[in-house]
Amino acid sequence: MGYKHSENDYSLFSKKISSSTIFVAVYVDDVIITGTDSVEISNLKAFLDKHLSSPLDPTLKLKSNEGTLLQDPTYAQTSRYLKKDLTLGIFFSNGTDCSISAYCDSDWAACPDSRRSVTGYIVLVGDSHIN
Repeated sequence: MGYKHSENDYSLFSKKISSSTIFVAVYVDDVIITGTDSVEISNLKAFLDKHLSSPLDPTLKLKSNEGTLLQDPTYAQTSRYLKKDLTLGIFFSNGTDCSISAYCDSDWAACPDSRRSVTGYIVLVGDSHIN
């Protein structure tokens, strides 16, 4: 569908459409989609529902001593990047749904370097991410 694979993060994809940008992050078997074009996001969700079990190779194990290091790792850490670029933001839905949902996933002893488990989570109020 025209999404580009990030050079810095194996699990991040993006697509620029005129003045809109869509980002797709994949973590284990979870997909997070965000962007400024709700029609494109809906199209992507429909496409993923029909065609893909996972856009990533499930056998790939990343190692800490392989690959190219980021020039500025703070740019990719949590929401710190928002402080550096005032044109960016986090989308909060104006919908009336205020239900709280939480999802988590883990992979036992998944790290090939330390054999530690890899865990992730997301908390939502309605459609908005609030971690």
